[in-house]
Amino acid sequence: MAKLSLENIELMLEDAKDMLSVLEAPGEIDEGTKELIELTKEQIAELEEMRKELIEK
Repeated sequence: MAKLSLENIELMLEDAKDMLSVLEAPGEIDEGTKELIELTKEQIAELEEMRKELIEK
């Protein structure tokens, strides 16, 4: 698998955060949406860790 650049990780992180804000918008949240919210939060955490590792290099 090719390494991601810091720029790509930051773009993916921004997209994931935007998606999370849409998913958490006011209104009734069903089980499928709750699961998607959790997966998006996990993705954000993973991307932030990847970003941190690249910055530390």
